[in-house]
Amino acid sequence: MKRRHYLSVIIILFALSLWGLISTLNDSLSQNKEKSQLPNTTDPEVPAPAPTVTTEPDVVLSNIADGQRIASPLSITGKAKGNWFFEGSFPIQLTTVDGKVIATGIAQAKDNWMVTSYVPFAATINFVPPAGTSGGYLLLKKDNPSGESRFDKSMIINVQW
Repeated sequence: MKRRHYLSVIIILFALSLWGLISTLNDSLSQNKEKSQLPNTTDPEVPAPAPTVTTEPDVVLSNIADGQRIASPLSITGKAKGNWFFEGSFPIQLTTVDGKVIATGIAQAKDNWMVTSYVPFAATINFVPPAGTSGGYLLLKKDNPSGESRFDKSMIINVQW
C-alpha cells in the first residue's frame, strides 16, 4: 500500500512538472512570435536614429580670443565645465610655437566646482617673451589626477606678443 501511495505521488509530481514545462515553452514561443512581428531594426533600408551630438565647448574664455596680442602679466578669465577642475583648479601653460614652456599658472575656480555645469575661473601668468619669437600658444589643461590619458583634454589658443 505504501508503495502504491509513493508511486501515485511520484506520478502526480511528474505530471505537474511536465505541465509546468509545457506551459513555459508555450509562453516562450508566444513571446518569440510577438518579437518576430516587431519591425526589423537591422534592416539596411530602415535608418538608425542619429546620435545626439553636443557642440557646447568645455571651456569658454571671456577675455582672450584666438590670435590675440597679449602682454605680461596676462590675466585669463572664463568659464569651464566642473569636471575640468580638481580641488578647484586646473593648469595653464604659455608656450612658444615649437612647444617650449615659457610660463605656467593655475586657473582657480571662483565658485563651487563640484558640478557638471560651467564654473567661472581666473588666472594670472607672468612671462617674458623669448627673443626671436612673436607668438605661441596658451594651453589650458583639464586637471587629470588619475593620470589616465583617456581623461586628458586641453584647449589651445594661438596668441601673439
